Amino acid sequence: MKRKKPHKKSWGAMTPAELAEATREFDHPLPESDFRPLTKAERAEWTRIMHAGARGREIVNSLHVDPDLLLQAKSYARRMKISINDVIELGIRTVISRKRA
Repeated sequence: MKRKKPHKKSWGAMTPAELAEATREFDHPLPESDFRPLTKAERAEWTRIMHAGARGREIVNSLHVDPDLLLQAKSYARRMKISINDVIELGIRTVISRKRA
């Protein structure tokens, strides 16, 4: 099956009609001929990515954060349209840079 060209517009900015057109290929199950085993290089990359994400989550899950502060951080992340991870990273970098100054 041929893949369509990447969309210029983000999914959230599309109208319902545009979104339906863009996702039409997923209305039916994909044919088995589209699937194949991963190559050795692809498997290595997949494993690396999966382990990298897990390591980051383990570190964050081991932190004890005031629940109210965490809710404020999540709210801030939503308003700024960034992830909670980015908020935490920004906070840590800010504190470290102020200590150095």
